[in-house]
Amino acid sequence: MPGSPVLVDTDFCRWYYFYVRNLTAGQLERISEISGNIAVAWFTAGVISPLIVHPQNLLASLITSAISLALAGIFFFISLDFAEEVRT
Repeated sequence: MPGSPVLVDTDFCRWYYFYVRNLTAGQLERISEISGNIAVAWFTAGVISPLIVHPQNLLASLITSAISLALAGIFFFISLDFAEEVRT
């Protein structure tokens, strides 16, 4: 439909189907594991550490936690996507 916004870049889709589909199950498992570890790191750095370390500014702490939760969620879903590729 002309004038409608593009939600997914078609070049990325081509890259995904060309490269990811050609990876072995071991490589997909490794990518899934690394993405999961990155998600845990973002969650730990942005959500758990402000609870342990006394934040100087509550608003900055909340913004950091929200951004960290978003990034952790993104990497978590990437990890799940690669894990699903391994199973199929």
